[in-house]
Amino acid sequence: MQSDRVVICMKWGPLFPADYVNVLFRAVRENISGAFRFICLTDCSAGLEAEIITAPIPDIGLSAEQIRAPGVWRKLALFHPDVAALAPGARALFIDLDMMILGPLTRFFDTDGGIILLDTGYDWRKSEPVQPSTGIGSVRQDGVISQMA
Repeated sequence: MQSDRVVICMKWGPLFPADYVNVLFRAVRENISGAFRFICLTDCSAGLEAEIITAPIPDIGLSAEQIRAPGVWRKLALFHPDVAALAPGARALFIDLDMMILGPLTRFFDTDGGIILLDTGYDWRKSEPVQPSTGIGSVRQDGVISQMA
């Protein structure tokens, strides 16, 4: 199914089993109108529903030790050209596996702007500036998508 709307998630390692991806996929399907593609970037596609498109998590040049280090953000792989090639010209909505879908998602695809991220606000320490987050994010580019988050 080709669509200009794509939902992307990432699953690696044992923390979130395939059931998390399947539940997210079903929640997206129930809360989006019209055609969409659901892509899971993963190191293991076992147990995922057949309608889920899988692709490997691109190598971003980090060693196994670096990937496990505190503060390393594996989701930087979303900016890799291999991910952009999965959805050329599409609006991509990234959703973390631990997010709950509580309402319609269609409006995320209708929002103008290049890249849209969560504003996580201040943490309890208020010692660091407000930073964007990727619990859910949306990207729109003309032509080939060159960045996703």
